[in-house]
Amino acid sequence: MLALVRCGLALFEDQAGKIDWAQENIGRTTHAIFQSMGTQRLALVATSKGVIAGLDLRTGKTIWRQILPEDEYVSELISHSKAIVSLGTAQRKTGIACVVRVWSPHGALLWDVIIEGNSGGTRPVGVLAESAVVVAWGDSIVAFQWLSGQQLWRWRASQSFHEPVELLELVLSPSQTDGTAQTLLAYGSQSQEVGQKPLVVHASVSLSSGEALASGTLAGKDQPSDQMAMSLDKRALFCLSADGQKLLLHQPDGELRSLPLPLEGQHLKGLAPKMLRISLPKMFVLSFSPQLSLILKLVDGSKLEVLRLVKNVPHSIAH
Repeated sequence: MLALVRCGLALFEDQAGKIDWAQENIGRTTHAIFQSMGTQRLALVATSKGVIAGLDLRTGKTIWRQILPEDEYVSELISHSKAIVSLGTAQRKTGIACVVRVWSPHGALLWDVIIEGNSGGTRPVGVLAESAVVVAWGDSIVAFQWLSGQQLWRWRASQSFHEPVELLELVLSPSQTDGTAQTLLAYGSQSQEVGQKPLVVHASVSLSSGEALASGTLAGKDQPSDQMAMSLDKRALFCLSADGQKLLLHQPDGELRSLPLPLEGQHLKGLAPKMLRISLPKMFVLSFSPQLSLILKLVDGSKLEVLRLVKNVPHSIAH
């Protein structure tokens, strides 16, 4: 159930606990996703040494390898049948910028682009549509043409919200008529006056034009924090409450519901957790320290279940 990634170790969910190989010469793995190419199964990894690589899962052999500039840090890898997208950050003269790179399935760089603008410390997030690569960074959503990297449109949250907004999650919403993706759902945190907790905001944006279709805030009984993560199946938004003791759950066309975190018996009450995503459905990670994390799963859409308390495992299991 647990997918561990240490020193390039790559496992599918059904392989967890069976250590077959470890690749030691690429650095500590920080992100990993999996891709099938015909009969070949690859682990696509980004590492602490600024390496992006494709590793054969059966043998551990490095199929391809690319070295990024020294100041660039990968925050997300996304796999598609036609390409691989890496999203990262890099220091520029104007501040921290987002770096979008698109690679072929064989590791060749197809195109890259810089999105300027300081995000305030958050990471870029992206989705892959049939005709576009779409990235949320800071208060903006930017769409790029798949083949060329040409910018198609840019939407800014300031067009819909008066207070500063940091966009934190992005989801493709399929059409109810033919099932094709036509709308982007963006979630973020809106700054408030000093002393007030941030609000969870959402916006619906047209995939074809970048036009805002709807926007608003999500209200619930408990005050949210700015820590949120989307489930792997993109059907649930997890958000920590401001006191770190509850999970605020939002599902499409639903309200922001509060679920108590099952921390009793785990000796974690009173500790301030950090929320991390994990590449398994309906699951997320609460990190209480660099050596202590809790893996939780949403059951039946209304209950949280503790899967495992993980000790002394690097955060490369999540991102």
